[in-house]
Amino acid sequence: MQDRPTNSHAARKAKPQLLPPAADRPQLATAAPGSRWARLGHWLGPVMALGLIVLAVVVLREVTHEITLAAVRKAVRAVPLAHILASLGLAVLAMMTMGLYDVLSCKIAGLRHVPVRLAAVAGFCGYALANALGFHIILGGTVRYRIYIANGLTAQQIAQILALSLGTIWLSVAAVVAVVFMLEPAMIPLFRWAPAATQAVGAGLGLALLALIVWLWPGRSSISILGWRFPVPNGPGAIAQTALGVIDFGLAAGALYVLLPGDLQPAFLPFSLIFITAFLAGALSHSPGGLGVLEAGILLGLGAVNRPDAVAALVVFRLTYYIVPFLVAVAALVVMETFRYDRPWRTFWRPAAITAALGLLVVLLLVLTRKN
Repeated sequence: MQDRPTNSHAARKAKPQLLPPAADRPQLATAAPGSRWARLGHWLGPVMALGLIVLAVVVLREVTHEITLAAVRKAVRAVPLAHILASLGLAVLAMMTMGLYDVLSCKIAGLRHVPVRLAAVAGFCGYALANALGFHIILGGTVRYRIYIANGLTAQQIAQILALSLGTIWLSVAAVVAVVFMLEPAMIPLFRWAPAATQAVGAGLGLALLALIVWLWPGRSSISILGWRFPVPNGPGAIAQTALGVIDFGLAAGALYVLLPGDLQPAFLPFSLIFITAFLAGALSHSPGGLGVLEAGILLGLGAVNRPDAVAALVVFRLTYYIVPFLVAVAALVVMETFRYDRPWRTFWRPAAITAALGLLVVLLLVLTRKN
């Protein structure tokens, strides 16, 4: 590598890095293979996921046992078109923010050679597929690894992007919980009996988040948690991550909120907490798209027992927020794979024809089922 000439004036004019420069970039080190935490992690994750799925099935059965499929179909048809379009519009905006997770992570990690378009596509495809199919860390990470490794990034650089992107999610969750607990304590279903205590918890979490940002402000290379070492941003980078995550969750929650019946729409702030809790529980369960877990959490949180119109809202939300982004991501990956190997289009006509035939068959089955 050639040494570049230094320019003190240019250095003074340069914008501050979100991650402080260091001789070696933060390493995403793993716990020792035989450590107690590593052994515990092998069992704890699957057990928690199975427990969440079982709990969701029990809750979902309890809150929907009087609902018939015919009633749900009728309720789906009754959802106003304007509400569906509003949900789709919010979902499209949420799709854009999905891509920005990796764009921001690349900036924080100092990976300035990564094109913004590449990071945006990788982030969107990873999250869209993981949201729809489950196994967020495994599937989302694999998709993004596939995209980045083919464009010259190292495994270490990809690990930095994934870790920082995950940090964006948890910073925004902490911010939303703190704000909702402080401003709407009486609207939290599980804590209505103690609003003052709820506010205290929210204030404590908010102060902890502010303390973390202050601690990160000067810039630190990395932190170690339970034997894992993660790259971290400085204060401005953490604020940017938190803001991006809050916007993303707000758009996703809004995509469902506009579909709910009027009498089931609480204030948006407490609803956002219900949504985030159900969404994260669905992600941790590793069921496809959090199927069953998300629905159980939303219906329980809203108190929508045996309400076909609430189930219909969730069905339409599945379409606008999960299925549409999934199809767009699959199409984007197909195009990227096509041009990556510079193959002629005739190479893909058979797989494309088979896919189109299967798609038409699914549409036909749906139409016939609806008529019946």
